[in-house]
Amino acid sequence: MSEDAYECDICGEEFDSKKGLHVHEGQTHPDKRVQELKNLLDKVDEEAEKVAEIKKEKENLQDKLKDLRSEKRQLEDTVSNLENTKDKLHSEIESKESEISELEGELDEVHEHEAELEAETDSQQRKISQLKEERDSLEDSVEDTEELLTKLRHQVDQFDEELD
Repeated sequence: MSEDAYECDICGEEFDSKKGLHVHEGQTHPDKRVQELKNLLDKVDEEAEKVAEIKKEKENLQDKLKDLRSEKRQLEDTVSNLENTKDKLHSEIESKESEISELEGELDEVHEHEAELEAETDSQQRKISQLKEERDSLEDSVEDTEELLTKLRHQVDQFDEELD
């Protein structure tokens, strides 16, 4: 084939000009153009379906993001509430420790008059035991609260990573 010749892709016939090749293709192979257009339309339809799927996935992801943000806000509120609860528990522990300290001081005085105040001593010991149990219970609650706070902070961090 010479450099100035134009060859038909279907039958291999050569032409001196592009125009001659196009006339040949239109007259001899008219279905080629129709098939090319059909193939192009099929590709356009496939791409349109892909675009629709992508749009739907985008909407789903936007909804999911909205839900995650809402859940994050709820977790942050829960963390804040738990921090307030923890502060209150610490305050109560300090109060109980103060009460224990006061009662222990009183108990020391009672021991000085033990013979005459044995009944009072028993009462004070019960109060101290009860207060210690309450303090221990409160300390357990603080530990539980701290564990829960740690877990919730971790969840908030995970949501932050997912949102980023």
